[in-house]
Amino acid sequence: MAAVRRRKPDFWKSLPNLAETLGKLSVGDAIAGTTAETILTTDTLERAFQLLEGRGAAALCVVAPDGTLAGVMTWSDIFRGVETGATFASPASSVMVTTPHYVARTDTCLTAATTMREHGFKGIPVVEDRASLRLAGYLRAQTLLERFLKPSAATSA
Repeated sequence: MAAVRRRKPDFWKSLPNLAETLGKLSVGDAIAGTTAETILTTDTLERAFQLLEGRGAAALCVVAPDGTLAGVMTWSDIFRGVETGATFASPASSVMVTTPHYVARTDTCLTAATTMREHGFKGIPVVEDRASLRLAGYLRAQTLLERFLKPSAATSA
């Protein structure tokens, strides 16, 4: 049985400067100039496989025809789907996570980082607002690390 790693509840207390900085920056600012890897709910698993493999993406945002976030799909979701009878011809909607976690453009990066950390995500979909759920982008943990930790490491050397 795999050991469960418990998250440190007071994690941000040990990094007050980072928490303060992340709390001042909006998710919208952090995703500026980035794009989300997307697939339609009606696209096939073959298309999802091609996108994940060809672009090296960790996850796909699954969108409805009107551009609203409908779900998220990872390699694990495809494998689970195949195990339960899905084929490359099956629609993305048949294996996607239908209740994805997400953040809004106006949320702080601290909210996004906390959500990713609590759930073990490497990234999280970003919506324009919680009412419309229109996909605005995808925020990767790597983006936050590069933006905030890399410069700090360079200045302390």
